[in-house]
Amino acid sequence: MAKKQTYLAQVCQEYYDKGNHTKLSANELQASAYYDEIINIYKRLGGILDDAPTRVGAYDIDTPNFIIEFDEENHFNRYRLSTLNSTIYTNNRNVNIENYKKFCKNYEHNCLTYGKYAHNSSTDKQFGNSVIDLDLLDQNRTRWKQRAFYDFIKDVTSIIIGVPIIRISIYEKYKGVTIEDLINRQCKELLIEYINLRLQNLNQ
Repeated sequence: MAKKQTYLAQVCQEYYDKGNHTKLSANELQASAYYDEIINIYKRLGGILDDAPTRVGAYDIDTPNFIIEFDEENHFNRYRLSTLNSTIYTNNRNVNIENYKKFCKNYEHNCLTYGKYAHNSSTDKQFGNSVIDLDLLDQNRTRWKQRAFYDFIKDVTSIIIGVPIIRISIYEKYKGVTIEDLINRQCKELLIEYINLRLQNLNQ
């Protein structure tokens, strides 16, 4: 777990307490009204399996009443941008869609920091073989595709289970300061203010 996420998790669990939400199984996702869209997004990303892979990782930060997914540099690229055009994001207040689309367009180059994570054997099985030139972005970076797809799955999960899964990006700003800087400076009170504001916006 990244240091930034560790600190944010500590702040949230001290203030909101720790939750215990479970992930949805593949059978539950397949039985949902959203599985057609899950398949659609998977194939749009170049998925080659008959059934969409839905075994996502643990939630980043789990509290009793909501979940936070904390998105650092490696979450913003053309593949995530493609998923954000899904109909599930219409009127979705868990994610600042316009900001996220902007981050995907403006900060894709920062994903190159994570070049060694561009693919692995598991992601190649899901999205085809990768041939990676670290100096070029226009490649089949299957790990990037998998991460974008799994982020999408968690956003679908939020709708199905009726629990907000709020996405917080390091690039978001609160009172003129990025969330990344607030975390690095350990501005606990401002981070809680920001999260509470996001929670309030869910009900507007």
